[in-house]
Amino acid sequence: MRTLAERTQKSLVEIHATINVIVQAITDSSEQMNHNSKEVQELSLIAEDVGKKINTTVDIMDIATNLNDKTVNDYIATGAKIEAIVAKIEEINTLSTQNTRSVEEIAGASEHLNALTEKLNTILNKFRT
Repeated sequence: MRTLAERTQKSLVEIHATINVIVQAITDSSEQMNHNSKEVQELSLIAEDVGKKINTTVDIMDIATNLNDKTVNDYIATGAKIEAIVAKIEEINTLSTQNTRSVEEIAGASEHLNALTEKLNTILNKFRT
């Protein structure tokens, strides 16, 4: 009986040691899980911050794209206005050329009229004398 009691005592000590090992393993696992949980929370915060920054970047890119579109449209409108100005300048050039011809014609007519006036004066002077 004594042997049985000794064996039982020895088995109880071994069981107690095994339970202590299991409890220690559970404690270690729990600590590791807590540590991992904290790291996951930190990663979640970092991911959320990165998401916000990406959204901000997307918003900035949208604004930049809209500004670029406006700039292109402004360049197109400016090009059209320049073409209209060039057309008006060509029109002015044509009118200036026509005016130059008209002035030349007027000058020629004036010289002809002056010559006629001199002839008329000569003829009139013959009648006065």
